Amino acid sequence: MERDRERGVDSLTLRQCNINLPDGTCCSVPVRAGFSIRELLLGLCEKLCINVAAVDLFLVGGEKPLVLDQDCMTLCSRDLRLEKRTLFRLDLVPINRSVGLKAKPTKPVTEVLRPVVAKYGLQLNDLVARIVSYSVWVSFILIHSGFNYF
Repeated sequence: MERDRERGVDSLTLRQCNINLPDGTCCSVPVRAGFSIRELLLGLCEKLCINVAAVDLFLVGGEKPLVLDQDCMTLCSRDLRLEKRTLFRLDLVPINRSVGLKAKPTKPVTEVLRPVVAKYGLQLNDLVARIVSYSVWVSFILIHSGFNYF
């Protein structure tokens, strides 16, 4: 720290993390005490035109997404991976309930929905899907992993 002051470098600016972005690029993001990981991501996601709710952040090599409400200082000098997610709302009309879901874009919709509808005592085979912005009813068989209009 003494050497940093001699060179005119504020030690706080040296605290950063590296984030690998979905497009394959990498950026360094300053890490400041008192800010959450979510707050750290807000500016970056805004620049990338991505909703911060539609991303998960992982340690490189890690499998579990980080908790975004923890202090961002835990990320100091770490390499991270940002992954986009698909957000959608599931309206379970038979039980008058709506559920917000977040999933990997590559995961088939039926794999995402099956455990959720089972939790509420419903069977996926007994339900039909409808895209709110369209008036057409869709079979779950037709909904594939690239579907992103929920």
